[in-house]
Amino acid sequence: MLGLFDDVRVPQLPIDHPPFFLCCQMEFTKQETGIQHKLQFRLLDPNGEVGMSIEAPIEIPKEDANEEPRLFIVVGITGIRIQKQGTYLIQTLADGDILASEPLPVRVVKQG
Repeated sequence: MLGLFDDVRVPQLPIDHPPFFLCCQMEFTKQETGIQHKLQFRLLDPNGEVGMSIEAPIEIPKEDANEEPRLFIVVGITGIRIQKQGTYLIQTLADGDILASEPLPVRVVKQG
């Protein structure tokens, strides 16, 4: 993958971050197949305020194999405005339940 990052370093704030992609792999149980689910991706700022929220309805296909169903999900983010320095959280939710939270530190760095 190109452009993989786990922190954001900027020369000043506020700043508009360029477009990027959120990528994840999700595994489901067989009982979760064949029905509609609501995925949500949120970006929380250092104060816990929601700065971005994207919802995506999905249906997990029924699998004939003995393995649990697995989906690879890629969500394009057209860009976000970053206002504050600190640790943001990227949350992944399914049907309202938080499945994962990943920290995304944002730092102002001096150039030169």
